[in-house]
Amino acid sequence: MTRLSVLKAAEYLLWSRRSGAAPRDLPGELQPADLEQGYQIQLETAKMRGEPVAGYKIGLTHPAAQQAAGVSAPIAGRLVSSDIVRLKGTIRLAPQHLRIVEAELVFEIGRTLSESDLPVREQTIRDGVSAVYAGIELCNSRLSAADPPLPSIVADNSNADLLIVGEPLPEWQARLRAELPVLLARGSGEPVHGSSLRVLGSPLKAVVWLANWLISRGERLEAGVLIASGSCTGMTEIARNDTVTAVFGGAAKVTAEFKSTQNAIEARA
Repeated sequence: MTRLSVLKAAEYLLWSRRSGAAPRDLPGELQPADLEQGYQIQLETAKMRGEPVAGYKIGLTHPAAQQAAGVSAPIAGRLVSSDIVRLKGTIRLAPQHLRIVEAELVFEIGRTLSESDLPVREQTIRDGVSAVYAGIELCNSRLSAADPPLPSIVADNSNADLLIVGEPLPEWQARLRAELPVLLARGSGEPVHGSSLRVLGSPLKAVVWLANWLISRGERLEAGVLIASGSCTGMTEIARNDTVTAVFGGAAKVTAEFKSTQNAIEARA
């Protein structure tokens, strides 16, 4: 893709995000041919949103999901400040919103990691993380195709939408040395039982991957950013009006209430 095509694709996805219109896929001349082109579009879209990157989401952290997608590594998306919700309250969603949630551990980076830290290892992350929180990731797509190609998904921010951050996980260093059971409860269906082992065997490994990936691209993992490390429960559909609670190891929880609006304009842009 040319630089102009990347910028046009980013503008197109930004228009879809703000208008609520969901085309089946990017127009042919704006479709990324591979993951690298998808990440170029993703980065430019984040810049056009006019807010600093405040966090990241990591996807495809389960072997089965990677196999289905035909890749051998996770994917990432970028979160700006308005994508992160810390206060309790109602989250209003447009009628066409995907409405998929995942229970995830959220890592807060305590010091900036840069090229001098390569290769980033698990102990680097243990020493550099200031806190770990209970989290719910709300996924969405700006594309309406049932199965868009992975480069287009990555261009569309790897389905990232909102990250709801809850209570801190006490004694996280010790707790993450073993399996951490996770419960995702919703008003519209049966609870979902999960585990931290679903995330590359340990969510710490997912954060290690992200740090090395970012720095190898000439970027940095800035102090203060939040990282949604990957789904402990898998993708779970919720109802148009629903309340969701995720509990991690019986020690930290987060709750989100979702309400449907009449149109996209009433929902968050």
